Amino acid sequence: MQELAQQLSNLAKLALYQELETYPKPGLVSHIDNGSHTDMDHAIFLRSINALGGYFHELVMAGINNVSFDKLKLLAIAAETRMLKVTNGINTHRGAIFVFGLLIPGLSYLISRGLDSETLSATIIKNYSSDLLIHKPNPASHGSKIREQYQLEGIIDSACKGFPLIFAALKELSSYKECYTNETYIRLKLFFYIMQHLDDTNLVYRGGIDALKYAKIEAAQLSKIECNKMQYDAALSLHHDFISKNLSPGGSADVFAAVVFLDMVRQIWG
Repeated sequence: MQELAQQLSNLAKLALYQELETYPKPGLVSHIDNGSHTDMDHAIFLRSINALGGYFHELVMAGINNVSFDKLKLLAIAAETRMLKVTNGINTHRGAIFVFGLLIPGLSYLISRGLDSETLSATIIKNYSSDLLIHKPNPASHGSKIREQYQLEGIIDSACKGFPLIFAALKELSSYKECYTNETYIRLKLFFYIMQHLDDTNLVYRGGIDALKYAKIEAAQLSKIECNKMQYDAALSLHHDFISKNLSPGGSADVFAAVVFLDMVRQIWG
């Protein structure tokens, strides 16, 4: 079981790294530039990813032992503390801590019991939805205020339903890989699919509800481009536009990393 824990932990870290290295994701930090962020850079994200390795390992063992939701919360709180320590208080991966905090235990629960990983969404609903329904996020957080003001679906709502967008995006990724070979094109196409369908509260916080509508329209248009270079150029243009407007789709980045993670898991365990 320690081998499984190490494998899944490494894949989770790799998925976050691949998200960081994918460029140009509009407004987001990468190895090229800091996007719309003045308080974080590539090095900070690398430190954060490395700090989360132990958390991912703990999550695998938690899933194998089918621990309670309350214990998963404690692991997440401790992981956030470690993240903030290495980033000097900057939130780099809070959303990923939550999403991976359910996906990884659900996966290890299934894999360790020889069950089909195709049932992961149903397992998350079965194991965690009742606790998620009564789980109260920080009402003072920007995300909570925005979700309440605009009646947007949040990540907890999505988790209660078994993360439908994550698994829809995973299916989309499979179809992209069947049709295209350029890895950058595939990753950007996946990112824009997610941005088109996600109610990303990070965008609303930075630019209001109109920023979210604008981002979805732009993502839908970019998703239709079939030429590698044309898509890249259009994505780069949108990246600079987001920087000028101080927009950053951080929620889309978390979902993107989760999809990349599940795709790698699928390649190993089916």
